[in-house]
Amino acid sequence: MTARRVGPLLLLVVGLGLAAASGSRLGERTATARQATWTAEQAQGPGQHKAERYLEERGLPGPRVRLAQWWAVGGPGFVGGVLLILAGAVLGRRQVFAEARGDVEDVVRVDFAVALDQVEEALIALEPVLRELPMGDTADVVRDRLDELQVDVIAPVVDGRGQLMARHGVATFAEYFGPFSAGERNLNRVWSTLTDGHAEAARQALVEARSGFAEARRAWQQAEAAS
Repeated sequence: MTARRVGPLLLLVVGLGLAAASGSRLGERTATARQATWTAEQAQGPGQHKAERYLEERGLPGPRVRLAQWWAVGGPGFVGGVLLILAGAVLGRRQVFAEARGDVEDVVRVDFAVALDQVEEALIALEPVLRELPMGDTADVVRDRLDELQVDVIAPVVDGRGQLMARHGVATFAEYFGPFSAGERNLNRVWSTLTDGHAEAARQALVEARSGFAEARRAWQQAEAAS
């Protein structure tokens, strides 16, 4: 957990504790009445309605009196706890939005266009290798390159998709990220079919992957032109 997230979380924890502790407090007369109820039940036994008569004889505080007594001893703490919870929630939400926009220094900024260039370059290099690959060959070198592409290029884009949503809005984001996700799924299919030694299926999956990423690029360029 980064240090910038500690503050909002601490406010939430302290606020919850303070609100819970203050909300459970009772005024003096109410506490006395509660103790009297327990004492009467212990002395007389349950089910005989003697506890109620015991309290009636001693004047059980009414709802307004109990509320006023609670407010005197626990109200300020309860309100303070609620305010801390609200402050923590607001600060935490602002932090999430700042990270999504890439406005925080230690958050890696997502460059979707550069990522697409890197993916396309890697797939162009892999295409002739797959074209000559015989059936039954698991192509360890190709699968290793796909693993690197997933970890170094695709995963950071997926993790930082909040920045893209903040940049274009959810609807426009979906127009280019949907094809991007389809391309990613077909790359995974390339990897899995190579594991089975099915070179022909791997070649077809690579064609579909490149098509998905190409569509993502077109939709991205349209989103950028409209923004």
